[in-house]
Amino acid sequence: MLTVMPDSHADPSRAEPGHAPDSQAVVRPMESTRFALSDAAALADLQLHWGSAYVIGLDGDIWSATFRGTADELRAHTCLELRTMIRADYAYRQRARPGTPASDGDRMSM
Repeated sequence: MLTVMPDSHADPSRAEPGHAPDSQAVVRPMESTRFALSDAAALADLQLHWGSAYVIGLDGDIWSATFRGTADELRAHTCLELRTMIRADYAYRQRARPGTPASDGDRMSM
């Protein structure tokens, strides 16, 4: 449920905790999307760092990453677990690509 913010001229001193003044509802983005603030920040961080290679999402408590251009999907229960899986998957894909320096025995850094 997405609600609207109260007018800026509303008197905040009349508001009760958890209630908008004058019966107006307040937007609480993290509540409306059912993401905890920490999950939203972690998702944004993963998308910032890995979004060019993976489509990254969070559905309930399942974190997922799909390598772009494929149907290969990684799934995890935590952000940290997914990040670890992404790093391993990406490193494997770099080694498996023919003609790349990493596949010729060079060490790849992350």
